[in-house]
Amino acid sequence: MSRFIESIRIAHGKIENLILHQERVNRALEVHSDSSPLILEEHIDPKISLPNQVYKCRITYDLNGILAINYDHYQKRTITSLGIVRDNSIAYQHKYADRDHLNRLLGSATADDIIIIKKGRVTDASYANLVFFDGDAWYTSNTPLLKGVQREQLIRS
Repeated sequence: MSRFIESIRIAHGKIENLILHQERVNRALEVHSDSSPLILEEHIDPKISLPNQVYKCRITYDLNGILAINYDHYQKRTITSLGIVRDNSIAYQHKYADRDHLNRLLGSATADDIIIIKKGRVTDASYANLVFFDGDAWYTSNTPLLKGVQREQLIRS
């Protein structure tokens, strides 16, 4: 059975982009089953984040419901180098808990993170969608491996 994760930022007592996270969870469940919906808001404690603190809420779930909820202080990753990796077989359209394929690609590079090219197209980095700025306009791939919540929020706004 597929296991999924949802990582949600909670800043100063506010759950960020909850509607978009809920939409992504709904898509994963709809594709894999006709199980009843999982309502994120009923399981997340926004009070975990005190003023001037930021947390990451990581929810692990499957088709039967929530398996675990963890809260950790939010840590930004520092990326100082990028490598290019080509892989035409990778699939990661839902935020699966199993990241073995992505981890193998990352491990094959001598960089902090990778840009994944699939069938000649830029997709994502190993942990994030890519966004490019040319001084005038912002660009993102129309073929991402995973439609990220922050990417979607930026597109909609």
